[in-house]
Amino acid sequence: MQQQQQQQQQQQQQQQQQQQQQQQH
Repeated sequence: MQQQQQQQQQQQQQQQQQQQQQQQH
């Protein structure tokens, strides 16, 4: 359970970062 939660959090963070980069460009 813990592992799954951690993976989900990482994916969310990555998505947010990508969005920010796109906005900046």
